[in-house]
Amino acid sequence: MKTLPINASHDEIRQLVVEWNRLLSNEQYKEAIELFSSSEEKAWSPEQLEKTISGYGITCNPDDETLLLLLNEWEVERFVMSPIHIEKIDSSIEVDRDNLYGMNPNEYLGMVHFSDIPLCGYLSDLTARFNIRRIEEEKLTLELIDIHVM
Repeated sequence: MKTLPINASHDEIRQLVVEWNRLLSNEQYKEAIELFSSSEEKAWSPEQLEKTISGYGITCNPDDETLLLLLNEWEVERFVMSPIHIEKIDSSIEVDRDNLYGMNPNEYLGMVHFSDIPLCGYLSDLTARFNIRRIEEEKLTLELIDIHVM
């Protein structure tokens, strides 16, 4: 698990998401899972992460009718994550350390939304949400909550 100092800047937190994106664009699902802490509510497996991305945010069978329609519309065989363009980092990765949305302030320090996730070389309406989680007294990491269509 990769950690940052508790007072890490928004840019440093964004860079964690960029690193996660880079791993996934190289289809390194296990490494992407290991980059962050696991949620107590939902522990992600590399297989589930791959299925969610290839299913456009839905963990479904590869022959699901809705998925087949999307693949046909995009003219691709399966959805894969593409690297984020450097100029999109500030607008696509929003760090919110002001609102805790009811989370325990002893454990959590905010949230991150990664919108317009690039798939197959194009921006999509897929979004990943992360909690900013306190690790020990002076460190933080991210915790993947979900990946969904906005």
